[in-house]
Amino acid sequence: MRKLIIGITGTFGSGKTTVAKMLKKRNILVIDADRLAGRAAKNKHVKKKILREFGTAGRKKLAAIVFSDAKRLERLNKIIHPPLKREIKGIIKETRKEIVIIDAPLLVEAKFLDVIDCLVLVVCNNKTRTGRLVKKGFSEREIAARTKHQMGDRKKRKYADFVIDNSGARKETERQVEKLWKITGKK
Repeated sequence: MRKLIIGITGTFGSGKTTVAKMLKKRNILVIDADRLAGRAAKNKHVKKKILREFGTAGRKKLAAIVFSDAKRLERLNKIIHPPLKREIKGIIKETRKEIVIIDAPLLVEAKFLDVIDCLVLVVCNNKTRTGRLVKKGFSEREIAARTKHQMGDRKKRKYADFVIDNSGARKETERQVEKLWKITGKK
């Protein structure tokens, strides 16, 4: 059976997980790359490398370190991404689902494009995105630091097969997800 692998990406707070959840209702396997990355960081070999490099493996402390220094973020990604990519490929191979979604903010940056068949970019205007993230407890400084280290939407559009604008009402996002489903979904 040939599986369709759809990558969903977007800037921090754009709503990629919201879009992934909307698609998950259609009996699709959704792989949350952020969750798996957290799990990968707890692997004893990976954790050892992280501790050696950064002196901490605590998520909040590590975030404070890497989101203030692009070179250190790059070093962390070089530690985390290879085992993460292996795990994602293993999950895809094992599943019986015909369609698999990979929800990952760094799909393009981490060179996961060879794993997917279709890339969906979720975009959201900065004012709305920042407002949503502030409501979730992030400071504007934290939002800016995380966003600074991600490829911008304009560059990601070059790789995208489909763009969903999540700046408006939920119903509008659902309408765009339905359109995507009609294009990619198996009937």
